[in-house]
Amino acid sequence: MGRTIGRGTRALRAVRAGPLASRRAGPLASSPGAVAGVPAVRTPSPSWGAIAFGLGAAQAAFAATFRGPRDRFWPRMTTTGLALGTCAIVARPALRHTRIRPMHVLLGASSAAILYGTFTVGDRFARQLLPGGSRDIADIYALRELRPRSEIALRLDAAGADALVLFNRFLQPDIDTETLAVVPGLALSRPVDALLPRTWIALLHGRVRCALAATTGVEDPADVAKYLLAGADVVMTASALLRHGPEHATVLLDGLSAWMARKGFKALDELRGMLSVPPDAEAAGYERAGYVTGLRAANIRAYSPW
Repeated sequence: MGRTIGRGTRALRAVRAGPLASRRAGPLASSPGAVAGVPAVRTPSPSWGAIAFGLGAAQAAFAATFRGPRDRFWPRMTTTGLALGTCAIVARPALRHTRIRPMHVLLGASSAAILYGTFTVGDRFARQLLPGGSRDIADIYALRELRPRSEIALRLDAAGADALVLFNRFLQPDIDTETLAVVPGLALSRPVDALLPRTWIALLHGRVRCALAATTGVEDPADVAKYLLAGADVVMTASALLRHGPEHATVLLDGLSAWMARKGFKALDELRGMLSVPPDAEAAGYERAGYVTGLRAANIRAYSPW
């Protein structure tokens, strides 16, 4: 009986208040999660531009976190977390009124402990389980010291690659101007195509532990000898065999042996890398000097306009 009277009293008060009370309360009175006596705050949803900016900033922050000395990793991680949390509070003012409870602190500390344990245990496990894991991981961390950073060969070598092939040629299509169509093509390599891979092999010889395999532009025994002098560990050819048949491999080997005998070489190791860039030389400066020398030679010889 008492419950019925109480409900009837509340209903009667609501009827007496009428629409005036609803207008006074406004739309915030019915907002989800509103607390009695405390006006609710309606926070606008962030725009797609703000979301994209936030994701980009987070990506940049974590990229910076994983760079730098290893012994300062966790201070950088802590700084990143504080910075991103501050940005979230600035972007969402309603978060400033959030009451941090003991359970929230416990969850945050547990998450940090799990993250720290995962990184620490994983690092130690990799160093103990993988053959040479400690050295390989140290090499990977040392990649940030490489100059220039674009030398992907040095990165692959530091990551443990056994060999590099310089360079496999792409089967690039051509354009037929009569039919106005893209047509597949297979152009066999020529000796002039060996200039680029031979240059890179000469630059990398003595700077990497992995083997260097030369390919592209091998037509005669002289091309094989040039690659070996640049520092190649092995020389490969396909175009020459397609042009002259499989028996052309004998021509290349016999011609190389005859050249070595004429020059006084008894083993390949005696000539391999003889004309490579010295390991202690600055590669970029060596390239610039070679470029200037080539221009001067062109002016002196047949290409001189004077």
